[in-house]
Amino acid sequence: MRKDLDAFFEITERWRLNSTERRALLGVASKERWSRCLHDAAPQLSQQELLRARAVIQIDETLSVCLGSEREVALWFRTRKVVAPFSGRTPLALLFRGMTGFNAVGEHLVAWRNEIRMAK
Repeated sequence: MRKDLDAFFEITERWRLNSTERRALLGVASKERWSRCLHDAAPQLSQQELLRARAVIQIDETLSVCLGSEREVALWFRTRKVVAPFSGRTPLALLFRGMTGFNAVGEHLVAWRNEIRMAK
């Protein structure tokens, strides 16, 4: 679990998320719990927290195929999108809606990645 959590922290740092955004993305309610996630050598993640961490890892892997730089990735999360599933929201706002948002963003990115591959 530490490996997934460390990857989550590394990725969300590259995405330029602040601590509050990271905590919300992982679904950690209390500051005490958050501190354990940050500092414990072997934190016990809930099933939901583990799913969210792994979803972030998967989203990052797919997004790295679609965009060229870390700066573009960070901007992508904070830029409003008109297309479905965003409907005028930012990808980050959609992720804050929980696993439904993670799944919607993930599906969008897989379709985008496939379009890129087909164009090559």
